[in-house]
Amino acid sequence: MRKRHAPRRTIQGRQLAVVDEMFSDSNQTFDELLNKHGIRKDELKYWLKDSRFRREIRIRIRWAYEKSEILVAKYAMIAAARLVRLTESENQETARRACLDIITLIRARRQKKSIVQHVRGKTGSKKDEGPEKDIQLTDQQASKLLSALAE
Repeated sequence: MRKRHAPRRTIQGRQLAVVDEMFSDSNQTFDELLNKHGIRKDELKYWLKDSRFRREIRIRIRWAYEKSEILVAKYAMIAAARLVRLTESENQETARRACLDIITLIRARRQKKSIVQHVRGKTGSKKDEGPEKDIQLTDQQASKLLSALAE
């Protein structure tokens, strides 16, 4: 028979309302948010001593970053395809900049990959592994990249 764990106590009431609004799409300043909910700064300081309140904020921050990464990943392939198309632009400056942007992206990806591999080597963790796709360039695009490098 499995032991049942007591449900984790979470924040409620005013604390939850404030945290919800902190992470909403509202354009309120922090002071406006506190005033709206009738929270004094010393009361907020007291709340920040509560591990459950801090934990909820940390969870929301992590989730906000995760959503941002998902959004960037969603449009990365589209952006990469547009950059590759721009290498064939009749405007030489546009083509040159697209080539340089692709080179910069490839270098950044390789650097990030080597950092991740270095960290994994220490921890043995593979939790961040994801599908790796190489950028495929035509001979003409590769030639333009090489000539942009030579400039």
